[in-house]
Amino acid sequence: MDALRRWPALLALVVCGLGRAALACEAAPDSSRIAVAGGSLTEILYFLGAEARIVGVDTTSNHPPQASAFPSVGYVRALSAEGLLSLEPTLVLGEDDMGPPETLAAVRRAALACEAAPDSSRIAVAGGSLTEILYFLGAEARIVGVDTTSNHPPQASAFPSVGYVRALSAEGLLSLEPTLVLGEDDMGPPETLAAVRRAGVPVVGVPETHTADGIVAKVRCVADILDLDAAARIDEQLTPLVAQLADLREQALQTGIRKVAFLLALRDGAPVGAGRNTSADGLLAMVAAQNVLAEFEGWKPVSIEAMARAAPDYIVATQRGTDMAGGVEPLAAHPALRATPAGQAPERLIVMDGMELLGFGPRTLQAALRLAQRLRAED
Repeated sequence: MDALRRWPALLALVVCGLGRAALACEAAPDSSRIAVAGGSLTEILYFLGAEARIVGVDTTSNHPPQASAFPSVGYVRALSAEGLLSLEPTLVLGEDDMGPPETLAAVRRAALACEAAPDSSRIAVAGGSLTEILYFLGAEARIVGVDTTSNHPPQASAFPSVGYVRALSAEGLLSLEPTLVLGEDDMGPPETLAAVRRAGVPVVGVPETHTADGIVAKVRCVADILDLDAAARIDEQLTPLVAQLADLREQALQTGIRKVAFLLALRDGAPVGAGRNTSADGLLAMVAAQNVLAEFEGWKPVSIEAMARAAPDYIVATQRGTDMAGGVEPLAAHPALRATPAGQAPERLIVMDGMELLGFGPRTLQAALRLAQRLRAED
């Protein structure tokens, strides 16, 4: 498997007239898909006739004019790891002041994360989306334990539990004698992962971006770690779903974008909403919906006044959160929901399985399609 096709293998710093030139100007292992951070480098790629390799450019790449048609990766010194990785580049090519450093480090970690594991015959899984992916790849026979978010497919619950994805126990993991601990990028706590590594067991965190392409990249990454050829399976089962979502987004742009609030649950009587930089924010972007709660970051309680100001046309709620509120009718009767246009029409309260929507495994593509269709039902 060629993991370099999935994630950036190196960050080339092109400063060929300066001290680091010898290292920076070595041939890249794979330069077929280049994300460019620096207007001068975009210009050089066009000069070299290599513009067909570009998959994304930064905001300083304004020459030649046709470069503006590429997806943006942000400003050269304020790049986003999620934005870069969502383009599935094989190389990130940047000027020597690109950054910030933490973004570059995250991209490098993503490249290392997808290398084939020395031994993936006994896998302890920390993350429901990864358990789902292992089943999707036909590799469930390698699983020796799963975390408590691994509730799909139902038969996964028969495996021994390693605890909650962010509250793992070193003793519980090691008792299963795994050859690999495979986890989502927020698994923890760090001291548990350090203890498992000290015991000689590799721990791999799989990078995640909250986009349709990011889901496909995540599946490819897991396949690479397990040294499996998943290209045909992905092309047959996932690529068509990504294309359908792209078509629906185009339709939404033509017919009008829906204003949507995503609610996780009620906490102390207040709905907890999804702000920007959340998995739900990425989901709404996938279905070309406007996240009306994007004025704040993360998951936060939302007041009646804030919900009224946001004025969503639709509200999406998780099934678990709805059940905890007593059902659809009690949730719909909450003053914060009733203060919105969505709250005036029962059919505009959409309740779906939270893990399916927010897990960002293969099921999320199907769930996003269903959600997009429900949001467009009135067209």
